[in-house]
Amino acid sequence: MAGQQALSREIRARACAALFDAPVLDNTVRGLWAEIMVWLLLGREAWKYTGRNWLGHDLQHRGTGVRVEVKQSARRQPWSTACPSPLRFDIAPRTGHYADDGATWVPKPGRAADIYIFALHEGWLPAEAVDHRNPAQWRFLVLPASALPESQKTITASSLQALDACSADMHTLSAAVERLLPRQ
Repeated sequence: MAGQQALSREIRARACAALFDAPVLDNTVRGLWAEIMVWLLLGREAWKYTGRNWLGHDLQHRGTGVRVEVKQSARRQPWSTACPSPLRFDIAPRTGHYADDGATWVPKPGRAADIYIFALHEGWLPAEAVDHRNPAQWRFLVLPASALPESQKTITASSLQALDACSADMHTLSAAVERLLPRQ
C-alpha cells in the first residue's frame, strides 16, 4: 500500500511538471492555471473555487453567492511563433449549467456567472521573457455579465475595453471585483 501511494505521488508530481513546467502553457491547461491564479489573487477566504466541476462558473463569493467566470487568452502559444494570437474570449450563452452539486443539470439558457474576469497575457517578444506562470505578466478586464452583448459568442479585448471593462493587474484585481459585489 505504501508503495502504491508513493507511486501515485510520483505520477502526480511528474504530470504536474509535464503540464506546468514550461513558461508558455498549452491552451488545455492555461485555463486551469488562470482560474486558480485569479482565485488566489482574490483570496481563498472570501472565494470558493468551483472550476473543477462543470458549474458554469469558476468562483463563488462566500458571503454574497456572486458567481465569477474566468476566461483567458494569450498572444504567445506553444505551437506557433510566427505571429501573435488574437486576444479573443468565448462568451457564448449556454443552454444551461450544472447546479452546485456538480451533478444536476439546470436547463436555464444564458450565462450562469454574475461577473466575468478576462485574463489577458499580452506577452509576445522577446520570447524568452514570456511566462504564463508569472501573475505579474497578466492583465485583467472585469465586467458584470449583464454588460456583455446578449447573444454574442466571442469577444475581443478591444471590444471589452469599449464596454468599459475595469482594467486591473494582480495587485488591483481584488478591488476591481469588490466594486461589483452587492453591498452587505
